Amino acid sequence: MDAEIRKAPKKQNGKPLPASINTVNIYTRQIRKAFNSAIKDKIISENAYPFKSAYVIPSEEGNAKALELTDIEKIFHYKAEPGSIRQRSKDLWILTYLSNGINMKDLCMLRWHQVDLITKKITFKHQKTLRTRKERQKDIIVNLHDESIEIFKRWGTPNSPNEYVFPLLSDDMDESRKRSVIDSLISLTNNHLSIIAKKVGISIKLRTYEARHSFATVLLQSESVPLYFISDALGHTTFSTTERYLGRFSKKQNKKYVANLSPNNKDKNPDRIHCDLHSLKVHR
Repeated sequence: MDAEIRKAPKKQNGKPLPASINTVNIYTRQIRKAFNSAIKDKIISENAYPFKSAYVIPSEEGNAKALELTDIEKIFHYKAEPGSIRQRSKDLWILTYLSNGINMKDLCMLRWHQVDLITKKITFKHQKTLRTRKERQKDIIVNLHDESIEIFKRWGTPNSPNEYVFPLLSDDMDESRKRSVIDSLISLTNNHLSIIAKKVGISIKLRTYEARHSFATVLLQSESVPLYFISDALGHTTFSTTERYLGRFSKKQNKKYVANLSPNNKDKNPDRIHCDLHSLKVHR
């Protein structure tokens, strides 16, 4: 198993605590990966696969992982030293958030032929689905914001079709080395994101992962984006997967929706809440 999941059990009063749902999720996904490889190599039969209907991998609700738009705006406005690791960390978070919540592995694996800065689009497939059935391998299309294009130009390699966009990986690396580089990047980025969060007054834990959840939740809370669009943008094949990425509605929205239960409110028109991604301005 990957080194990233080798965790010592947490203890309370000297006694090991039960594994968290998130830890169980990490371990069982590795087991599922082993089953998928064994089936692909015809070592075992598909009938022995336990994850199709016999067992469902548990997952924690993603409610605490999505940032409010006001906190996201703080990240956009944070001023980091130009060319510093902290600026790169901020930029990678913003790029992930604006690019359909693309995860860090997919971002690191992008090559220039998948990025078109003229038409402002990225087309890619999730790395984790490349070894699955073909019908689950769908193209994800990202419409690039101007802020995203600036980030590509600031941190990208010279534009050559077969080259990786970011100078992190190379073709002479094996998969283990690539995974190690990506893990190190995530760890370093998360450390700087934690510092940024403290400096701008964001109370929840800020990591690269929160960008993906925030992308989905902000769109949902805009009240004008259908769940199908969000699910498709994330590259999900089922709505149930998408639902795990969605955070709670704000208190103001909850109050508005519950007010609709009363027939006395049917003709009222409460102030609409509209979260417009394009209204975010980056101050450099």
